[in-house]
Amino acid sequence: MIAVVNTALVAVAVSAGCGISDTEALPAGQPVRGGLTADSGSLLRVYFVTPQGTWPVSRPAAAGDRLQQAMDALLSGPTAEERARGLGTKLPTADRKLRATARRDGVELHLPWLVRDLPHVAVSQLVCTAAAVPGVGEDAVVRVFEPGMGNTPWLVECDGNGSAIPSAQKGSTNRPTGEGSGSVGPADGPAGPAGQADRAVGSAGRIAGPFGQADGSGSLAGKVANSVSRAGGMAGSVGRVVGSLGRGGVL
Repeated sequence: MIAVVNTALVAVAVSAGCGISDTEALPAGQPVRGGLTADSGSLLRVYFVTPQGTWPVSRPAAAGDRLQQAMDALLSGPTAEERARGLGTKLPTADRKLRATARRDGVELHLPWLVRDLPHVAVSQLVCTAAAVPGVGEDAVVRVFEPGMGNTPWLVECDGNGSAIPSAQKGSTNRPTGEGSGSVGPADGPAGPAGQADRAVGSAGRIAGPFGQADGSGSLAGKVANSVSRAGGMAGSVGRVVGSLGRGGVL
């Protein structure tokens, strides 16, 4: 199993590492036309899907709201040429517009779907495309709002592998829980001194939640977490204990 995970890690690192260009070889065929050049401010990076995970391609950026342009380009899907070379999307057709707004401390995405109805890799497409917009910053916190779910968003970031992960933003009340409930998102009450440990252990114990589920097409992180859970769910049990300490603010 370790050998398989190591192999997968190498594949993800190659496909989603820093400075990756979509002019490099795709696992399923020839390079996609158009690359991320040094003049990256004039291009948008949009994340589609290959069997190995997410993969960025470039789109021209016009004057105006580049964040909304990027999200619209993502929802338009890959071109016919890109599809022929192995790229796809896991985002369903939307009956309402996805609204994207840049804030001083990150990005807000107002989705037309519930997060629970999306595979993890689709959430990664959304979050990493938003974070890659010039001027946003790839370590930005993306606040994901769902229809009919009030004003409490999921707080998510794009990791170095092009995968959506729960935000570790300090002081966040929307931190991941370590209660083995299979969910990541709004949690009542601030984190105590053990909150950081709660986040670390809780991430290992989550499987079925929106940002940790493994559905056969999800991220490597979700698949590894799934293996950890099947091995005995020990991380989830520890997460419950440490999570309780985090809520009580007691070491």
